[in-house]
Amino acid sequence: MSTSAQRLAIAQSLLLSPYGLDTGHLHSALSDMFVHDLAYADIYLQYTRAESWALEEGQVKSGQFSIDQGVGVRAVVGDKTAFAYSDEIGISQLRQAAQTTRAHHGDIGPRDTQDTGRTPRCGRHRADGAGRPGKRIHTTHH
Repeated sequence: MSTSAQRLAIAQSLLLSPYGLDTGHLHSALSDMFVHDLAYADIYLQYTRAESWALEEGQVKSGQFSIDQGVGVRAVVGDKTAFAYSDEIGISQLRQAAQTTRAHHGDIGPRDTQDTGRTPRCGRHRADGAGRPGKRIHTTHH
């Protein structure tokens, strides 16, 4: 069974260090978010790589390769939750996601979403706006 220190070392080697991040950046982002009266906040990082091959009579007929990655934050204020994320992992993307939820702290109202022209993606919404116009913050009520 792995210890917390071992799990942190794995996270640092696979999710933080390759992208120029360290635990100080995570603490800084959380501190920036807690400037407001949050009940809870967290950061998530994701990196998934998949590869598959289809063989027919011993010959490769098709192959697929994909990478799914990102950094995001969640902030809980009262009975509302805000999410922001980026498909890229990096210091600026982490900061932007934290600033997006922080900036919308006072704007989270009785509506389900704060929309700036974007379509929701899997309950998480890009904070960097890369490749698409506008930004979006998603809120849910408990």
